[in-house]
Amino acid sequence: TTIHLLQEHPALLSMALLLMIYIVPFAVSAASFNQTAGDIGTRGLRFLLSRTERPNIFLGRFLAALFFVSMSLVLVVFLVAIYLHFKLDIYPASSLFLWASWGCVAFIFYALPYVALAAWVSCCMRTPFSALAMTYLAALGPTLLLMIAKGILGSMSMDLDWLPLLMPWGWKFHLFSSELSQVVQGGAVMVGFTVLFLLAGLMTFRRRDL
Repeated sequence: TTIHLLQEHPALLSMALLLMIYIVPFAVSAASFNQTAGDIGTRGLRFLLSRTERPNIFLGRFLAALFFVSMSLVLVVFLVAIYLHFKLDIYPASSLFLWASWGCVAFIFYALPYVALAAWVSCCMRTPFSALAMTYLAALGPTLLLMIAKGILGSMSMDLDWLPLLMPWGWKFHLFSSELSQVVQGGAVMVGFTVLFLLAGLMTFRRRDL
């Protein structure tokens, strides 16, 4: 993987992407936490309910948040690539922008479950602030607990490499693997988590008092 990232592709851009991949859950949570919470608190969705079904509202807000997040990620990645091209001029433009394009695709797949999780949490809350707090807690809390558990139990010589794979966080590097099978596996897992969170959100939103 190191050879793949640092020798087969522009090393500085790879390093930037690896740094950014740790920030994606924080940024996505901040950008997509208020999909329905604010309107639930103000009863603003009652007007829409007379014109469409609840799943349409829920999925429409999810797609809108996903579009915004995706465009933001694309903008940031290509700004980094453009900066590296014009400021340093040590990599061919084609190599930079092809790798940046793949970085955008990988980040969008990685963002999918976090936008879906934010949609689920948002429809459970009544205020944007509570939605933000609970989205961060839901997105990052289990990951931190799993990392702590792995550190504690791992000191007992237990093989716990599988533990982070219980959350999307544990699959992030699969999306940048040199092996196509791992890339496909990572993408499929992200889609699987997304579907799971969306189904849970839809079930909650159907029963929610609006």
